Amino acid sequence: MSSKKVITNMDIIREMTLMDDIFMTVVFENRPDCVEDILRIILSFEPKVEKVETQYDYSSVYGRSVKFDILARDKDNTLYDIEIQRANKGAVPKRARYHSSMLDTKALDKNEDFEQLRETYVIFITEHDILGNNIPVYRIERVITDTNKFFNDGEHIIYINTAYKGMDVTEIEKLIHDFKCRDPKEMFIESLRERCRDIKSGTAEKEADKMCELLEQKIKQERAEGIAEGKAEGKAEGRAEGRINVAENMLLTKQFSNDIIAKLCDLTVEEVEKLKEKLSA
Repeated sequence: MSSKKVITNMDIIREMTLMDDIFMTVVFENRPDCVEDILRIILSFEPKVEKVETQYDYSSVYGRSVKFDILARDKDNTLYDIEIQRANKGAVPKRARYHSSMLDTKALDKNEDFEQLRETYVIFITEHDILGNNIPVYRIERVITDTNKFFNDGEHIIYINTAYKGMDVTEIEKLIHDFKCRDPKEMFIESLRERCRDIKSGTAEKEADKMCELLEQKIKQERAEGIAEGKAEGKAEGRAEGRINVAENMLLTKQFSNDIIAKLCDLTVEEVEKLKEKLSA
């Protein structure tokens, strides 16, 4: 990879936040301390996380497989699935239910009694207020509707609404702020601040290189998809249409600034701004 390309990629990476798949994947990979700090704020206890895996593929023999954004296990064998979702369709309640059921298949070993089924937490950190009540945290538990008492089956689903704008600076609001923050110096949570700073500055060289590699793959994929969508007959027209389609795809992800999109798609900033206006119309 040329030095020019690496510099371009690092410029893009510095624009990213923890709501971006690529950045989140590298930040939390093999970092129990960062996951512990998130869970400590969201939950009412402090789990000791022993293992963290990102983008963990879990296959189902009979049904649809899933990919967990962050899969963690603590010293008590409690399982945590943390999902970062920018699109509403990626965080619908039935998806949370499915993820929870898939965690259950990992939470009980063969021949173990059902009483030994581990506790599971599915946590969706969403860009929009999916459930629509304008609160920062939604904690979903099963209840016996006739008695209004908890069923206590060990399944927990939580939504963190990063669209929430409160008047107080609570721990949850600090977490919401940090997930949307581009500048590590402005982050509240120390472990996240240091980790993001090291990657964005290039100090964590291995992680920065991996980010550039993942970003390069994503950009190539979007370019290929955009060019494939070109409908014009001539080659030149097709390439131009392809660049526009790529720019539109990148705008929809909300992961790139107008300047970065213009540079990568060989467009002017004004052209990108017009595309953005068209998409939001």
